Amino acid sequence: MANETALSFLRQGSRAWNEWRRHGKEIGGLDLAGVDLSGADLREFNFELANLTNANLSAADLTQAKLAKSVLRNSNFRMADLSEADFSNATLAGADLSGAILHGTDFEGARLTNAIFAGTILGTAIFRGANLDGADLRAAVLFGADFRRASISGAKGLEPNLEIAIDSNISEDKVADILQALASYYRACGGVGFDLRVETAQQDKGMVAGA
Repeated sequence: MANETALSFLRQGSRAWNEWRRHGKEIGGLDLAGVDLSGADLREFNFELANLTNANLSAADLTQAKLAKSVLRNSNFRMADLSEADFSNATLAGADLSGAILHGTDFEGARLTNAIFAGTILGTAIFRGANLDGADLRAAVLFGADFRRASISGAKGLEPNLEIAIDSNISEDKVADILQALASYYRACGGVGFDLRVETAQQDKGMVAGA
């Protein structure tokens, strides 16, 4: 349960909070388990190493927040703005990130087993070396995310065959870039290969990319 001192500084804004964390006694083990911060403005807040298990952060703004090595098991991030937030080496097992904004969000080395990303645009998020085993990726937009060295065993919503439509004005070099990115993604998933059909308005191109 979050202590009253911590909640008092949270209400004072990021500057007061971060200053307190820099000099406070609890910087290495702040307990905010179960705290309700839904809809809160938490931009640039430092939650590194904090325990936010079962916290409600739905619709909160955590832009550029620092959550490296924090514990966020089963926390609720539905519809939260996590743009450029740092979750590196954090524990988010079972966390719900459905509909969250993940522009430039860093999950490198994070533990995301059974986390929920259903319907989420992963875009430019970084998952290098992360563990997403059993994660729910159904209806998630994965293209553009960095999954190098990530583990995605048993993740829901991954299909071995893809069919995508590409604008007829796209260059051949760009098509090659797309194929390479998809091949890298499926290597991260542990796949041995997949069939990819690329269609344009001008012509159909059957292509196979080896993973």
